[in-house]
Amino acid sequence: MRRISEFRRSEGKIGCGAGPAIEAEGAITGTASAAVHSAYETGGQGRRGMLEGFTLVELLVVIAIIALLMSILMPALNRAKGQAKDVLCQSNLHQWGTIYSMYTGDNDGKICGFATGGPEHLWPISLLPYYGEMDLCLCPAAIRFVSEGANPDSAFSAWGIFTEDNTWGWIQDEWVGGYEGMYGSYGANEWTGNVNDEVGEGYGGADKFWRRTDVRGASNAPLLLDCDFPGGFPEHMDPPPEYDGLFWFKGEGEMMRFCMNRHNMALNGLFLDLTVRRIQLKELWTLKWHRDFATNGTWTVAGGVKPEHWPDWMRKCRDF
Repeated sequence: MRRISEFRRSEGKIGCGAGPAIEAEGAITGTASAAVHSAYETGGQGRRGMLEGFTLVELLVVIAIIALLMSILMPALNRAKGQAKDVLCQSNLHQWGTIYSMYTGDNDGKICGFATGGPEHLWPISLLPYYGEMDLCLCPAAIRFVSEGANPDSAFSAWGIFTEDNTWGWIQDEWVGGYEGMYGSYGANEWTGNVNDEVGEGYGGADKFWRRTDVRGASNAPLLLDCDFPGGFPEHMDPPPEYDGLFWFKGEGEMMRFCMNRHNMALNGLFLDLTVRRIQLKELWTLKWHRDFATNGTWTVAGGVKPEHWPDWMRKCRDF
């Protein structure tokens, strides 16, 4: 009994001595619990903040920034796209230079042309054995067909496709007969064709026609160019079109078939010396379209043309 009493007394002493330690442990435990509870609440607030997403103001700011970047980049992208089509167009014309070279090599240097005879003499048909695919007749910037709904009064529309019933999109004319399936967006300078004297008289004289590629001044005589028609007979007195893309089917003024803003106020052309270059719009009136063409005519600086004489859409073009 004595030992049990002593043990209880000693247990009491131990319990009394451990009191401060137990209190300290309780304080630490309470502090840790508070810290954990605080961290949980903070984490919960963070999760709730993430679920809320962007505010309307923030979303509008992002949209405005994207719109601003698009407005800056789109003109540059469009210019790059236009330049790429310009390069491809010149590449096509270089191929046509090779085709004409083969044709004239097989025909004693003579050039095909509409004025030399029937449908078989028009350049896309005469040259067909040398290229095979009609798509080469298309400038990459003008591949939408008028016959399929493209606007005829557009620099970016292709002529054709001709049909068996003599129709050509919005035109019905006996001229179209014999050219079924033909299309393109290039046109020939018909003054280059090898005509006989009888045919030539109907165009003011056979001597006006170039007929061959190996002629003096070939580097300034156009052969095949961007055009809204298979070809034409331009004269130095032909006026410019009143608006860009004006389609001119019949009558005098066939320079208008070539004068179009297809390549940034210019067009591309193949010349009789089989070189290819870019042609400014007003420069068209300084080219040697036929042997008697006045390169210092009414619509040139040398001929006295004034800025106000040109239609509004052409006044910013370089003068020649």
